[in-house]
Amino acid sequence: MNLKKHRKAQVSIEYVAGFLFFLVAILFVLFSVIDKLPQYYEESHNTLIHETAWLASQRAMSFASVSGMFNNYTIPVLSECIIYTAYQPGSDEFVNGWSNYTSLKSFLGIDGRTDFRMSILSFEILVSNESSGVNYTGWFDIDGAMQQFEIFNYTFGRYDGIHIEDSYSRENEFVTISSQEYAVEKIDPSGKFAIISRTYVDCGRHVFRGKTTAAVKRYATYNGSLARMELVLWN
Repeated sequence: MNLKKHRKAQVSIEYVAGFLFFLVAILFVLFSVIDKLPQYYEESHNTLIHETAWLASQRAMSFASVSGMFNNYTIPVLSECIIYTAYQPGSDEFVNGWSNYTSLKSFLGIDGRTDFRMSILSFEILVSNESSGVNYTGWFDIDGAMQQFEIFNYTFGRYDGIHIEDSYSRENEFVTISSQEYAVEKIDPSGKFAIISRTYVDCGRHVFRGKTTAAVKRYATYNGSLARMELVLWN
């Protein structure tokens, strides 16, 4: 009789111990999964938004370029899309067709929860081939008109300024050429060259801080110059 009770007690203890071990194992697996879920979600979210950006950029390039060149019809059409600011609460509407933010999102295959900004820029590389005292000068062609530039120094010991027409600028500033605004992208410290860019398309929304973004850059030519399309998505 005592033996039976001992065996029953032993079975009960083994059952409880086994159950507790099983419970601990389940909890360990559960907490491990919960701990990994945010990372898994973030990685999946990043993959999805990058895929969406890539596909949207393919659609945009298919519309805007032929044989590696942006054409003179689509750039003006896309330039009708401007930086969107909601003047009316809840409104995503612009004045006409391609200026309609939601219409362009639909064309690019971007869902309603995702926002975008798209830009198209062309770049000019200005190579100096003459000297004017301590400064360097050269000529370049802008829309069929020859323009002279001069690279000089604001800072002793390095060239960091450029003079075109009546504009004097540094890197990350702007020069005005034939009433058009160009950004100064790069000035060679030794004065041998400078790179300027002109923005033809800049449309969509302002990028919100703290959002997961995906950016895709595509390259082609426009009017004989290197051009870049950049598409940034976030949600």
